[in-house]
Amino acid sequence: MTPQERAALEKAQHDAEVARKAAEERPRRPADQARRPSSRRRYWPTSPPAAEAAAPAINYKFIGYFGPSENKIAILNDGTDLIFVRQGEKLGGQFKILEIGYESVKFGYTDPKFKGETTTLR
Repeated sequence: MTPQERAALEKAQHDAEVARKAAEERPRRPADQARRPSSRRRYWPTSPPAAEAAAPAINYKFIGYFGPSENKIAILNDGTDLIFVRQGEKLGGQFKILEIGYESVKFGYTDPKFKGETTTLR
């Protein structure tokens, strides 16, 4: 460190120490003391944050598809029946078929709170 840098560093430390001492010695005004307790309010959470609602489970099994590649019809099984749907159709009041692939079906949700969420069945 050069002598000039050392002198500048010592001066800055001295000035900081003087400012700290001046702040400690400054008397507090009664108005400052009266406001102080109210500024220390504590905010306790009343309950744990609400968990994000999970998207409804898709209880279908993708069997396959048939038809031309530009207008595929997906074959799904709900456990008892076979269901035939095309891209864009709604299914069960909760789901919408977004895409029918070669080995999967991509579902969207009709409920606005799940907007943008998708699930793919393989």
